[in-house]
Amino acid sequence: MHARAWCEIDLDALRHNAHQLRERAGAPLVAMVKADAYGLGAEAVARALGAEFDDGPGDAPGERATRPDGPWGLGVATVAEGEALRAAGADSARA
Repeated sequence: MHARAWCEIDLDALRHNAHQLRERAGAPLVAMVKADAYGLGAEAVARALGAEFDDGPGDAPGERATRPDGPWGLGVATVAEGEALRAAGADSARA
């Protein structure tokens, strides 16, 4: 009998690696979170990488601070994936 495999993601390492890539590229990144961030959780990965989310009634798009370290956008494969991120509060101006 084979044991099931699992993948444990270190979100701090993910943030660090994204920061290093941004520094080398000299430009914001597009965070690819399609297929539920390849099974890692699209919302969790997007948040870890600095994507902006509307987390409450007082968070109007014009009132949110722009995170310079956040992704330029979020890459999805289907409209449904984008809709799910928007439903979770992903900022439509940047996602």
